Amino acid sequence: MLANNAPFTGAMCAPNVTTVTITGGTLSSITWEKFRDAVYKVDAEERKDCCWFLHETVLNHLVNIKDDLGNPIWRRPGEGFLRYGHVR
Repeated sequence: MLANNAPFTGAMCAPNVTTVTITGGTLSSITWEKFRDAVYKVDAEERKDCCWFLHETVLNHLVNIKDDLGNPIWRRPGEGFLRYGHVR
């Protein structure tokens, strides 16, 4: 993903890649609001075809965040939120 020497170009070094950083010193400091804000920092036209690259521990944390009623905020494809993009 980070290769930047011929003949390889990693995804993170490809032209026109948008990088959005979610700030926080620890995994538990990543909130739903910070993740949602990061989503909307990507232009709407780009979001429909975008992919998110997350470490599995970050993805696990996001998947386990619950709303005030105890429902997970993360939805399966077709149920909302990330229907315009993919997480890989």
